[in-house]
Amino acid sequence: MRQHRDRLVKLWLAVLVAVVLSGCGKAQPAESGYREIGSWMSVTDGGIVTTYPEPLQFVDFSSKESAVLCSEPDCDHQWHSDNDYCPAFEEHRYPFVYNGELYFFRSEMYRDSEGEVVDTCNLMKSDVSGTNEKTVCSVPGPGVTSLYVYLDQDVLYFPVNEYESSGAGNDERKVTLYACDLRGREAESCGVLVEGKDASVRTYGMTEDQMFYDTFTFTADVEADMTAEEIEALIEIKSYVMDVKTKEVRANELPKPVLVYGGCYYYNRDDGLYSRRLADGSETLIAERMFETERGLSCYYADGKLFISECSVAGSAVDTYLRYYDMKSGKLVDIGENNKVCTTVEAAYKDEYFLSLSDYKQEDSTTKLAYIKKSDFLKGELDRYILLN
Repeated sequence: MRQHRDRLVKLWLAVLVAVVLSGCGKAQPAESGYREIGSWMSVTDGGIVTTYPEPLQFVDFSSKESAVLCSEPDCDHQWHSDNDYCPAFEEHRYPFVYNGELYFFRSEMYRDSEGEVVDTCNLMKSDVSGTNEKTVCSVPGPGVTSLYVYLDQDVLYFPVNEYESSGAGNDERKVTLYACDLRGREAESCGVLVEGKDASVRTYGMTEDQMFYDTFTFTADVEADMTAEEIEALIEIKSYVMDVKTKEVRANELPKPVLVYGGCYYYNRDDGLYSRRLADGSETLIAERMFETERGLSCYYADGKLFISECSVAGSAVDTYLRYYDMKSGKLVDIGENNKVCTTVEAAYKDEYFLSLSDYKQEDSTTKLAYIKKSDFLKGELDRYILLN
């Protein structure tokens, strides 16, 4: 037991060391400035902070071991009941490390002096071991409504939804983008992203003080006897850009993005995946289409490469062909066909990639963390991954 606890302490110290050099969120090009932080995971130079699978834990790149981020000395890190569980099972959404401390979001619901229900979205921080929790800032609303939040140096940008329940049909919702300076200042509103029936947003990324996003609202209430097609017909989708410094919002006239970062805007045309430099409007064809299917190409950045996937079978979300575009050389390289494992490279460490994956060969295809040799991944030998604990 003593040796096990000593090992956990060393892993916690590894978090602290990693934070000094930290990068939070999935790897981004250095010139982008903004770092993506996912709802269940972020990356430092030394490892991954994750809440999936629960509880909150740190996975060390070097040792491949994980440490539960819990401050209780004799805790077994289990959930026994609603009143008896490890503190690491508490809500820790969008966990990341900044300046040697762990940050995360936690929602709170309470009744005010007049008996009205109040929802609050709290940005919290603590020591990396989970001790000394403090509230950094609080804004109205039940929580963050986005796949990612974005950290620009010391300022965190996050969209939060507020709603008024009508008691029937769709709720009226408002999504506001907030900016919180982590050096000790209160959160400020950058402006409203969308208002309307069951309003929500999807963000594509931030670059050069601009956030690109789609809004979703319902044009009428959803009735109980409606078909999926009828419900889909009620959804109105619009694309916008917000300048987070001036708080100006304008319609996005460009084609729907696949990805936005590093001063570039990636999108599909009929013939393939393009990159557009936002500074001067110049465009580059990154990868031509290989298959005649209804889906476009998708991409993400990691390890100096733009990883590109394309559905190779019509109507399938699983059968894909993988390539990567080397950002330095401008070379497009084939990886090969992948019809077994849905993978995303979350981080690169020495000669290995750390992945989030769903293995469709297995009965349990839920998302897991794994690692693989870079050489194996880039040769298309994706089934050579090793699952992490």
